[in-house]
Amino acid sequence: MDRHRILRGNYRGGKGRWTARLLLLVLILLAFWALLYFLGRPVEPRMIEVDVTDKIAESAM
Repeated sequence: MDRHRILRGNYRGGKGRWTARLLLLVLILLAFWALLYFLGRPVEPRMIEVDVTDKIAESAM
């Protein structure tokens, strides 16, 4: 009885394993790049416009 075959599970050819590992690495790098891109973007300053002309006019009177 071969115990290593049980531990390996479904054994695929070497080329398929390397292709899967490469694809996983590319997906991880893309996710990391997207995270850095969205976190590193400059945030637009949000201006809140307040109309204070009425208050200035009241205080001038």
